[in-house]
Amino acid sequence: MSDEEGAIMTCDENGKVFIGFVLGMPDPALPAEERVLSIAPIMSGSMCKDFQQLHITTDYSEAFYTYHNGILEGQSIDDIAALVFTKKIKILRRFDIALFDSFFKRKVCACGHDIYLPRPHRQNVSIATSK
Repeated sequence: MSDEEGAIMTCDENGKVFIGFVLGMPDPALPAEERVLSIAPIMSGSMCKDFQQLHITTDYSEAFYTYHNGILEGQSIDDIAALVFTKKIKILRRFDIALFDSFFKRKVCACGHDIYLPRPHRQNVSIATSK
């Protein structure tokens, strides 16, 4: 799961972005408005409204690898899952973490904001969904 080539990016109708690894696929037996894609997030942010450039505001990679490597006893990677409602997904694509780190992490969007400027976060806090 943590193979960097398996990362995906979702963007919902409001521009909210999650980047991470798929933990669970939507249940086709559920009504369309209840189907969710479960993601172990490594980053999140939004798309710039003016230039459609990715802006990363939160980096969960430290928390992700802590859970993934089983450092916290009695907890699993599912504890930090982001649930993205499939009905709201506008973009779903593979995400190349190495490419992002090499070429985009230290760049500035045409709007003037840094592409990668994560805010501090606390571990073990539930992650909001795109509900």
